[in-house]
Amino acid sequence: MSSLPGSYLLYGNFCLAGGKTRTPTSRNGQAANPTFHRFYDTTISLADGTTLQAQLRIWSPSNDVGHPDNTVVFATVKAHSAAGSPALLDVMSLIPYPGNPSDADYDDPIPVLPSTFVGIGVVRSQGPETAADGLSRAFLLDVSDYVRDSTKTSTIQCFFDHTSPRWTRTPFPNHRSIVQVTGFCHGLTKDGDISIRIESIVFGLGTANAASFASGTNSASPGPSTPTKQRKYSAYATPSPRGVSGGRATVMSSPASSPQTHTPLIAGPVASTSYSSLPGAAQGPITPEVPQTVEAHHVDAEHVGDTVEQGMSRRSAKRKAPGS
Repeated sequence: MSSLPGSYLLYGNFCLAGGKTRTPTSRNGQAANPTFHRFYDTTISLADGTTLQAQLRIWSPSNDVGHPDNTVVFATVKAHSAAGSPALLDVMSLIPYPGNPSDADYDDPIPVLPSTFVGIGVVRSQGPETAADGLSRAFLLDVSDYVRDSTKTSTIQCFFDHTSPRWTRTPFPNHRSIVQVTGFCHGLTKDGDISIRIESIVFGLGTANAASFASGTNSASPGPSTPTKQRKYSAYATPSPRGVSGGRATVMSSPASSPQTHTPLIAGPVASTSYSSLPGAAQGPITPEVPQTVEAHHVDAEHVGDTVEQGMSRRSAKRKAPGS
């Protein structure tokens, strides 16, 4: 069973609850090493206002004091997601927001933002698919990363937002090509996969051979009840978008900027730029001007007022005159 090349990273705010410390054991049932991990229930925030249930693991010494329930942290995690199961997250870095998580207004000053995806994977789709909006081009991407002590493969959907003109001329990635995608976690597909709204895509990273696809499963653990006040962040997924001050969590749309020139690997509106298309440039090929050689000659007093053209004509006539 070969694994696919790639990576699956998420950046964003995560609400933690139900922390439990676990001690790793070896095959014979004895403690393998003094390394401990603490597991928390959490959710992945999506741009459409919904959330995806997840379990977050962080390295923690045996005497470490865990985070209290409803602590919101900004974290960078390696991830694995499979439809119908909580996502598995392994922390790379974590910074908790200050304050008392038991206060009802604890997360009021914390900004609402969807998780950001950065990953490298293999294009599974053999041709353009359609995103949930019915208009945007989409493709399935198989990504893998080392999560929970083994390499796990996940399938996500990536789409080019049809409302952004920057993707109008972007080519569709080839089947089995390796690409890098950066974008916001937008929502879930009808099959339960995470949908990514592309903000940047890199082509030309290679082509993958046929490989097997692995999927992990995990059962969701019930958690404690959430506070009465509707908060921005929760450690447990909700079936519908959470209201935030009467609205949903939104993400800024991509600016409709003018086409820019990118390197060949960066997809986007790559303009065909030539010198002749620049404002004020001369049309046609540009050739350097060769300075004319001016002969030294004596100027008679009677010809002082002659123009340059008259002087040149006079000298030319002298050369052609017999005996000159």
